Order: sequence, then C-alpha cells, then structure tokens
Amino acid sequence: MEADSGLSTAVNNCARPGAAAGWGGDGLGVTGTRILRDFQGLAIRLTEERLAHVLEHPEMAGMEAAIEETLLRPERVVQSFSDPRAHLYYRLYLGTRVGDKHLCVVVKVMQTEAFVVTAYLTDKIKRGVLLWPREN
Repeated sequence: MEADSGLSTAVNNCARPGAAAGWGGDGLGVTGTRILRDFQGLAIRLTEERLAHVLEHPEMAGMEAAIEETLLRPERVVQSFSDPRAHLYYRLYLGTRVGDKHLCVVVKVMQTEAFVVTAYLTDKIKRGVLLWPREN
C-alpha cells in the first residue's frame, strides 16, 4: 500500500515550525482577517488581534504557518469538557524554541461561524471528547 504524499509532507513539516505553505514572511500583513480551513473544510476566522495575542508569547514567534498546518493536518482534535463549543486541534512540532511540543489551536465553533481563540505550545493533550481521529 502506497503512503499518502500529503501525510509524508505533513510529517516532514513537523520538524520545521512555520513550514506550511500559504503564509508569507509578513503573516497576515498590516491589517485584516484570514480565513483558514481545517481538515474537514470548515472555514475558521483568524483575526489580526488574535494572532497578535498568540505572538505576544516569545515561544510562538515564527509559528504562524504552524497554526494553519495544525488546523489542516491535526494529529488529534478534542472537544473541551468545560466548553463543548471549544475544539482543540493538536499537532506535534519538533525543535520549537522550547523543544518538542504539541501546538494546540483552540477554535470556538458556533452555529454560524468558527474562529481561533488562541494557540499555545504544550507537553500534554487535554482530556475531552475525541473528535479526530474517530475511533471505530
């Protein structure tokens, strides 16, 4: 059985935070909102304000493309126990500024929209309802 070339690209990008296509050196640019897509095609809004909030943390510098990559190619997606509208997308990145860590992108999913609340690096995946991958 032949391996999925998209998967091998995603695995290779794990070693290089910020390696996903689609993010230039200037991220969002001077102003604006970026519409990202997750692995299921859901449109997710990332505002300049939220990105600035994330990038206030020095360990997140240069991780803009990794946010998009984590939404597109998560290793796990968990629905929060405390807020069912909060979906936590996780992907492991090797060699970040603080070592090998999972990037967690927190997305609030409402009836008519979805948007990034925050993103951070972590050692642990939070418990919650497993949304992806689905267990059979």
